[in-house]
Amino acid sequence: MSTAQTLLGVLRVILLFGGIPMGVAALVLVLMHLSERDNADELRTDGRSLGNVGAAFCGIAVGVSLWLLWFSWGDPSGYATWAIVGAVVTALAAVIGIGAVTRWRQTGPFVVVLGGLFGFSSTFAVDASFYDTTGLWGVGYLMVVFIAGFILAIIATVVALVRSRPSPNRRSTGDTGSAGGVDS
Repeated sequence: MSTAQTLLGVLRVILLFGGIPMGVAALVLVLMHLSERDNADELRTDGRSLGNVGAAFCGIAVGVSLWLLWFSWGDPSGYATWAIVGAVVTALAAVIGIGAVTRWRQTGPFVVVLGGLFGFSSTFAVDASFYDTTGLWGVGYLMVVFIAGFILAIIATVVALVRSRPSPNRRSTGDTGSAGGVDS
């Protein structure tokens, strides 16, 4: 099979197994963001932080980098436990770190997760498709998308909940912008 045929097969698997669930997740995030945008004074940090588009691109870059850092140079027939643990710890740190500095408190961490998941899983799919002689790399891809997506969504939920807590500078009545109140 030629390289072009292999890459077309990878693209088909990515679109079918990853595109549908990640597309649904992206649609949910867009709807969440529209609601979040309506309450921008309460749910947005200052304009200097990372917006959702920037967070998505950072997530994609981190996902690709994680694959290259932990898995691209090893034995393609199996992955060392220390490499898996290293990738998981690094991914969790990235979601927490980047998710904490996004402009949008509720959707920002999830956008980072979705971008990172897309970057990591797509890189995995391309790499595995060239080395897997059994043809089961698509099942591995599907497992990466759902298992990693579930775990990272839990972490993003925690980051969003921590970030959504009222800051101590806000009044307990919820007044964030009236005279005498402190803007956050």
